[in-house]
Amino acid sequence: PLSACNNEIRAAVSVDTLQSYFPLYGQNQSVYVLDTGSVDVAHPGFAGRVINLEKGIDDGHATHVTGTILSSFEAAKGTAPNLSAVVKPFFADNQEDVFFTNPLQIEAAFMEAASRDISILNASIGVNVNVNGYSCDLLGQYGLASYVVDQAVRGAYGSPVLSIWAAGNERSFDTCGDYGTIAPPATNKNGLTVGATYSDLGT
Repeated sequence: PLSACNNEIRAAVSVDTLQSYFPLYGQNQSVYVLDTGSVDVAHPGFAGRVINLEKGIDDGHATHVTGTILSSFEAAKGTAPNLSAVVKPFFADNQEDVFFTNPLQIEAAFMEAASRDISILNASIGVNVNVNGYSCDLLGQYGLASYVVDQAVRGAYGSPVLSIWAAGNERSFDTCGDYGTIAPPATNKNGLTVGATYSDLGT
């Protein structure tokens, strides 16, 4: 059954306050969501505004991320409840890897977004250093994947596409220290890198 697992996000980032001054709800706009798998397009919060570009793994992550962005489900409303989305999974249906920093796939995603006249790309994905047991030396690196993101924001693959990239969850593992825990491609310079916020507003 459905539950309001992300029901405090609007309060946590003061969306209601912002929209009381600027009535920006995503109307007549679309976002390209690059994520681990397919989204549940039947979710009642999406109301026919979300499509999968292809079939990917069904781990719930893409649905969670897309819901955070645009759900109109009253119990757990997203930040832009009138927005539409196309979702591109980068994992095959039976793939279980959690590493992602493929420059060619990132470039292809930005090119496809631009070709569809979509000016925003959201990616809640990354290297996942702790999950994969990789070296902490990867954190903070600026490599080819980060460069591709920066070029896309400047319009190198068509029209400019704003990149919103997840900072990741590396700090929650306490393996690589409390600071300097951003992994590529979130180390890009021209896009927006977004950190997590706790759902418990008392902390």
